[in-house]
Amino acid sequence: MRRMKKSFEYKLIIPIAICILFLFVFSETVFAGVVKDPDGKNYQIHGQDADDTEYNSGSFGSTTTFAYGKSSLGNFQLVGDISTESTLNGFVAYGTDNTISMTYSYDGSYQTGVVTDWNIYSDDSKMFNGSKLAKKIGEGTIIVQKSYDRSNWQDAITPLDNVFHKKTSGITAFYSLENADLLQGCYYRIIVLYEMRKQTGTEGWIKTPVYDYDKCMEVYEFYACYNQNPVKLRDVISGADVSAATSVDKGFVIDKCGSSNIVTVKRGSANARTVVNQESVCDAGNYIVEIKNALGTTFQYNINVTDGLEFASLKPAVFENGNKGEYTEVNQVNSTSMGIPSHTTIKIAQKYGTGIANDSSKSIPGYGITGQSVYLFMKLINEDAMSQSGCEVVDDIWVKFDKDFIAGVSIG
Repeated sequence: MRRMKKSFEYKLIIPIAICILFLFVFSETVFAGVVKDPDGKNYQIHGQDADDTEYNSGSFGSTTTFAYGKSSLGNFQLVGDISTESTLNGFVAYGTDNTISMTYSYDGSYQTGVVTDWNIYSDDSKMFNGSKLAKKIGEGTIIVQKSYDRSNWQDAITPLDNVFHKKTSGITAFYSLENADLLQGCYYRIIVLYEMRKQTGTEGWIKTPVYDYDKCMEVYEFYACYNQNPVKLRDVISGADVSAATSVDKGFVIDKCGSSNIVTVKRGSANARTVVNQESVCDAGNYIVEIKNALGTTFQYNINVTDGLEFASLKPAVFENGNKGEYTEVNQVNSTSMGIPSHTTIKIAQKYGTGIANDSSKSIPGYGITGQSVYLFMKLINEDAMSQSGCEVVDDIWVKFDKDFIAGVSIG
């Protein structure tokens, strides 16, 4: 996972020098762009004993207005190149043409210094939903979580603690959505935790102050993705970007560029079919390639494959050895321990429509071609199939030292 960016750069110009300051955790700034205000859900626990209670969305009561009198401490907003808004799986959903930043504005009205007023109280608690935070809640903590499936959530950044300490006014810009997450499409959950306190009286002959507490949780959720076409078409031979081309010689490859968009390919009058990332399209003909994102926005390519390619798959002899660093042509198997014929697929290709003769009756299969040249393609097993098997491909560092040979060729 990429590290989340959480620093903002300012330039201060003074007569004798130019200083560049990096403000970590959060900064005050004003963003240009479309502004959206996602609705939040509020939870609280209120009373004299609330100070000793952990923050827990399961045990806190849902409320519209907090006990201290407001529906939120400030205003959570999304700012950026937001081009569309809809709903997805119960979440408000935004499409962006660039990026989106999260901000929270607060005017300092709950730091009056008057003990009988509701004011932000520095909370020593570190517990949230049964997990221990690295630092105390202090005068407010903001937690940013993300999920690709609405079930498995993870922190997008380290929780920001004590964010309202000595805060009198302004906008706190605390996170910009990551490019990789926008490509794939991502759900976000922002939790704002803080405690309010006011003195309601005294008790005993020494007049010990009596306080009323209000522990608060503001929860904001939304979905975001790019609303531009991230999918590219690449030449099957050179790998060059041919997305803007109207025709290609041998064929093209679908490159989703990390997106989760649904891609369909329609050849001539045939029915459209869904294709996967890195799938090659090499039959000669006219194609319509349609891309649809999670918000329902569609994009289209029209491209003609003029010559195309005809393929024949080469059947490998598979040997599987369990010893570390051992590569020998013994223990031939029909399929790997993953339950598949091989980890790679190798295909031979020539001009579309010519046919490739195949004779597999001998120990070494034979292939008949026409023309003066052929292409060889190798494809690795799909990552999803690999992960479902519980296996993974790793670097074999032992080969470096063992100086193994395969068919007389050193691989050390």
